[in-house]
Amino acid sequence: MQRIFYLFIKVWVRLSLLIFCKKIVFHNPGQLRAKGPLLIAAHHPNSFFDAILIGAFMQQPVHFITRGDVFNKKWARAILRQLNMMPIYRIRDGKEKLSLNQQTFNQSVEVLKNNGIVLIFVEGLCEHQTTLLPLKKGAPRIVLSCWQQGIPAQVLPVWLRYHSFTQFGKNIEISFGQMFGESLTNGTTNDGAIINQINQETHSQLAQLYLIQHLFTTIGNTRRYLLALPALLGWMLHAPLYIPVRAIIWPLTRKDIHFDSVMFGVLTFVYPFYAGMIALIISYFTTGYYGIFALLVMPLLARCYTIYKK
Repeated sequence: MQRIFYLFIKVWVRLSLLIFCKKIVFHNPGQLRAKGPLLIAAHHPNSFFDAILIGAFMQQPVHFITRGDVFNKKWARAILRQLNMMPIYRIRDGKEKLSLNQQTFNQSVEVLKNNGIVLIFVEGLCEHQTTLLPLKKGAPRIVLSCWQQGIPAQVLPVWLRYHSFTQFGKNIEISFGQMFGESLTNGTTNDGAIINQINQETHSQLAQLYLIQHLFTTIGNTRRYLLALPALLGWMLHAPLYIPVRAIIWPLTRKDIHFDSVMFGVLTFVYPFYAGMIALIISYFTTGYYGIFALLVMPLLARCYTIYKK
């Protein structure tokens, strides 16, 4: 049941990304088909939207190491665990909770032991950073534990770059590095030295991935002309949803780094109900066929607007 729920959310998120983002490009896209045991060591510029992107496009299910405070509510904890999320606590969450991190550490190793994929954000915090911050030691400790138990875990560095952290219809780049494993140690047996080697290789690759930039081009005049009318219809149909949602979320999140993630999450959840309501209204004043047609066409018109938007 958990796997079915995860796959359903994954498909729904990928469809939502077609509307929310203008274009998502991948560098070294073959890594999307990577198999476990694999630890994804990712840059972390945009709150939980980073995890959404990586999880949505990796072919194999991903287990996410997530900030612990979102697990405080029982109902949230139940949903997050269905989505393969594991909590990691910081000192600000309370000293009494830090001991729970060992449980997440052990769960991560168990996932890798079963040839799974674990995602960890190696900088340990998110500040809308566009450059690389110092790396924490959580990722190498997980990998080291795997190697000590004979688990052939590999590490895959990933860099994310956003055209904007607040605009709708943004361009996004996801750059994958090269996987590396235990051969990196060259027979070193000192734990501290191995941890440093893992972080040094991860840092080196992320620094190189940072330099990769995709040149996004605007659509041609002919295509823009053809998209003008459907884009206008898309805006007219969806503005009554987007504008109020943004008006509510912006004051609540403008002082932190969660605006983009919360907007995407709320719109993804609310959109089916909104589209259904529009379809019912159209059906009431016309016939059921027009309502069904509207339900099918609305996402396409929204996509037209996303592409058309500068």
